Amino acid sequence: MDQYLELVRRAKHGSADAFADLYQEVYEDLYRFAVYTLKNSVDAQDAVSETVADAFASIRRLRKEEAFKGWIFKILSAKCKRKLKEYANKTLELSDELGEQLAASD
Repeated sequence: MDQYLELVRRAKHGSADAFADLYQEVYEDLYRFAVYTLKNSVDAQDAVSETVADAFASIRRLRKEEAFKGWIFKILSAKCKRKLKEYANKTLELSDELGEQLAASD
């Protein structure tokens, strides 16, 4: 655990290598969560990529090194929720379009 916390500390101080090592530690769990939530591997990969980019950009604001994994999952969770809302909106758009097409064919 000490090595993990040291990686987080180094990443917070700007070490891209340390962040890359952290990413390798959590990637499979992040991806599994995203696939389970989104039911789409491509969208899951996108969500994880966006999460990692956001986490790298804002890791200096992480307050406690011990909270890294929960913190990055919170970012991923927010991205997955946004994507699920997009899915819902697309469904509504398709339903509206289909309704209009059906009305026009009558």
